[in-house]
Amino acid sequence: QLAVSFLVFFRLLPFEVRTDAPAQMSSYLVVDIVLGGIWIYILKALLSPKKLPVPLPPGPKGKPIIGNLNDLPQPCVQEWVHWTKHKELYGPISCVQVLGQTIIVLNDAQYAIDLLEKRSTTMSDRPSMVFANELCGWGGGLFAQMYGDQFKWLRKNLHSVIGSKNAVAKFYGMQEREVKRFCYRVLKDPMKLQQHIKT
Repeated sequence: QLAVSFLVFFRLLPFEVRTDAPAQMSSYLVVDIVLGGIWIYILKALLSPKKLPVPLPPGPKGKPIIGNLNDLPQPCVQEWVHWTKHKELYGPISCVQVLGQTIIVLNDAQYAIDLLEKRSTTMSDRPSMVFANELCGWGGGLFAQMYGDQFKWLRKNLHSVIGSKNAVAKFYGMQEREVKRFCYRVLKDPMKLQQHIKT
């Protein structure tokens, strides 16, 4: 949208005299395309992430705007086959960048365990879900928590309630009662099955 607004602004500048001649129209089109390309390049330079202090793992060289979009698995190729070939070319830890987003690919099970399990407090986290957490207000739930003290507290409390067979055993009576009520309602009025499931 910014590129389009820039082009519209440029086309309305007073020094530009418009006529209906086809030759001038084609030259204006070329100027518009060149200016649009320059504008997109400037936007990409301003919005692209800055250089990281630590070098990234090896990976294929990306194209200017789309990055390594063409290096991702195609729909007709099984992903494990694609990433196995990727491992043979770039090693067990590699990197691809797609539309400004950096993706680190771990192609070795032992590296994945070492980084994501043994060092999980510093090396892994959940993605930030802006729509669910902030707009819908579900940020307080365990599924939406980032790793930290509150996540540990919620997980510990949840585990104390339903984390073991002994903890869940106290709910068996309630579950049996609800199953009996559900079966009774279905036998009594089977045409309202969806309503019975909801209630």
